[in-house]
Amino acid sequence: MKNITGVLIAGGKSIRMQKDKALMLYKGKKMATYSADLIRLFCNPVLVASSNAGHAEFGDWLVKDMIGAGPIAGLYAGLFQSTTLHNLVLPCDTPHMRADILEKLISFKDDFEAVVAVDANGKVHPLIGVYDKRIIGFMKEEIEAGSYALMNILDKVNVKFVKFEETKAFQNINTIEDLK
Repeated sequence: MKNITGVLIAGGKSIRMQKDKALMLYKGKKMATYSADLIRLFCNPVLVASSNAGHAEFGDWLVKDMIGAGPIAGLYAGLFQSTTLHNLVLPCDTPHMRADILEKLISFKDDFEAVVAVDANGKVHPLIGVYDKRIIGFMKEEIEAGSYALMNILDKVNVKFVKFEETKAFQNINTIEDLK
């Protein structure tokens, strides 16, 4: 799709893992490869939100988080650099994510400013969704106010929460135990 940019969130500190999650091997592949390959099915280009030059292999170019404020900063950097209105966002640590889930999220992109996945347990996954580039003004306001929770942004925009009847696809690999 040429009308949607992919934003791969890969610049986390991996505090719980104590190693760079994006580059760790999971079932023989670097973990971020799973998300990068999946997002590429729908998007061109794919931006990688990270300050780590080693993450460049996962997309078409790196967009650096200049704020250092966690996931909101990576999303903000990706939306700021995007050249399209719609942006499919996916974190680097969800190797079980599936194309049909992303396809369903994308199907709502024209009607909402944000389309966000919710798993079977009701957990909202704000880094798995589609975001309209025009929400960066709300993001900037929140960041400048010192509010870094993505849920605060979602409270201010026209959002569609899409519930899926499963949890495995949304599982984040955050620790060595999760990796095993």
